[in-house]
Amino acid sequence: MPRDDQFLQIYLQHHWVGSTGGRDLFDRAASSHSDARAREQLATLAREVTEDRQALRDIADRFGVREARVQQAAARIGEYLGRFKPNGALKGRSPLSDLVELEALSLGVEGKKRCWLTLLTRAEGEPRLDAAQLEELLRRADQQLDVLAGLHREAAARI
Repeated sequence: MPRDDQFLQIYLQHHWVGSTGGRDLFDRAASSHSDARAREQLATLAREVTEDRQALRDIADRFGVREARVQQAAARIGEYLGRFKPNGALKGRSPLSDLVELEALSLGVEGKKRCWLTLLTRAEGEPRLDAAQLEELLRRADQQLDVLAGLHREAAARI
């Protein structure tokens, strides 16, 4: 295997593992955010993130990347443990919960966007990468970031 593939495989595997925690966080936010309209928007984003994750899996498969089940389990546990943080409420969620969650979601989408940019940089002359698909995934990541920024502004106004 060429050295470039080895590093790209590791890179794709890391993003795949990260996408596990990100998907779980989107699903949770879509069901627990304090604002009903925000929950609807987050549910739409959660579906898109699941589709994006499948696109990443398809790309990873083309490069022979195996699923790292132990790392994926660790990511899921990390997402779960991340729920236990001070939020100013003795029990349950507070306005701070929504805000911090939206910031974490934004960081995840920004990381995904950087992955698409990296792959787009490698796409020229690489038949396993579809530049048009990557450009569409980039466009969608930007749209997701715009939605999250709007939700973040609203949540910030509530604290």
